[in-house]
Amino acid sequence: MNKAHYLIHLTVYYIAWFAGITLAAQGYPWRSTLIVGVCIVLQLYWQYKSKSMMSGVWRLLLIILFFSSLIDSLLIYKGIIIYSANPFAPYFTSPWMIGIWLSFTVLLYATLSGLFSHLFLLGILSWLGFAVAFYLGARLGAAFFPYGTVITCFFIGAIWAFVLPFCVYCYRKQALPDNSGSF
Repeated sequence: MNKAHYLIHLTVYYIAWFAGITLAAQGYPWRSTLIVGVCIVLQLYWQYKSKSMMSGVWRLLLIILFFSSLIDSLLIYKGIIIYSANPFAPYFTSPWMIGIWLSFTVLLYATLSGLFSHLFLLGILSWLGFAVAFYLGARLGAAFFPYGTVITCFFIGAIWAFVLPFCVYCYRKQALPDNSGSF
């Protein structure tokens, strides 16, 4: 893959993330979801148009969609996280957050699949990356953490340090006909 491939995926993802977060912070759940959705379509279109691998993206999207929605919804229900502009609160995660998870999954699949065979490293990077992302989301006003921002972001990062590698492990196991665990 060339540098343009990475640059396009990263740019579109960060547009989705920033637009989703800032519009949600301003109280626009559906507008932010629409913009994030357009970004996801652009990511998938670029992935297809660049003749990059597409065969497993749908399976990985479903796996991460399930776990991210479940975890976010549990955190919301337990009062650990409160998302701005969430029409489904207090029982389910916000639509814009689902979109951000989907956009992240396409980015992960398209540019970071080399980490799929290094689950420990993926876990460490997930811990750091998700803690920072949730912290920035809170600073921008898209989320509130009643138990404290730093401790909650650390906790969410710790959750995803295990869950994201598990999602990738499940994806890899389903992708391989002999279940050998390697690409």
